[in-house]
Amino acid sequence: MIYSSHVNKVLTTELQKFQVRCYVSKTSGIESLQKGIDSLLNDRTYSCPLVISTADSREAFKETEKLVLTKGQKIVLEVLAKGFNREEAADILKLKMTTLNNHIARARELNDCENFEELLRRYRFWDLLN
Repeated sequence: MIYSSHVNKVLTTELQKFQVRCYVSKTSGIESLQKGIDSLLNDRTYSCPLVISTADSREAFKETEKLVLTKGQKIVLEVLAKGFNREEAADILKLKMTTLNNHIARARELNDCENFEELLRRYRFWDLLN
């Protein structure tokens, strides 16, 4: 069972691969949570109304896609996700600042991230699932 405040098409697609039977958004209220638990205990599937409407939506908006990263980019983002600034990360990883900035710039470009904050947000989002 997934009980999360995150609901988007990319996530619902990924969770289908794992045959998740119950998916309830925290914003759907206690009734939906109760239905999800009941369905789980009775070997049934259940998705709250928000999850269903999100999965069925035809609206175009930017999804939180998984990042495609090189090993070096992953290492840089891992350190930065821990709260270190770029200078500290460069020292920790024993990289030149230019190299660190290039890893970030290429990761942003490859993954169509508008800014560093989006790149880091997407890294943190998918890193929790791995």
